[in-house]
Amino acid sequence: MRKISIFCLSLISMGTPAFAAGEILLSGPIYGSPSQNNATCYFFNGSSSNVGVPTIQIFGSSGVMPIAYSSCAATGVPPYSFCGINVNPIAPNDAYACRIFVLVDGDVAAIPALQGNMEVRSGGTTLQQTPVTIVPVQ
Repeated sequence: MRKISIFCLSLISMGTPAFAAGEILLSGPIYGSPSQNNATCYFFNGSSSNVGVPTIQIFGSSGVMPIAYSSCAATGVPPYSFCGINVNPIAPNDAYACRIFVLVDGDVAAIPALQGNMEVRSGGTTLQQTPVTIVPVQ
């Protein structure tokens, strides 16, 4: 507990924004077709508050997939902005799912304004998509 407190205090003193509420956004598993070759997970911050994104991941049957591209800044996602990752290549015979852990900057009312999507693609063509939904952190 003491190590966590010291670490958090260090982050605050370094100018990292303080966040009040954490939420998890999850997609269900999706499979496109044997021609699928990349997966993308993204969300839109439709709130007027900054949102921190400490974790955004795409999972396959072998676990967390390595990220090929990310538009998510370490400083968070500003109001009315997007954040997303892409995994490329992916297996043609596997299902994939997305997990995003976000921290909302002092405005718990902003949480419903976070909307996302998970897509499995062949090149730039979307084969299958599913919404990324909010699962409250207990």
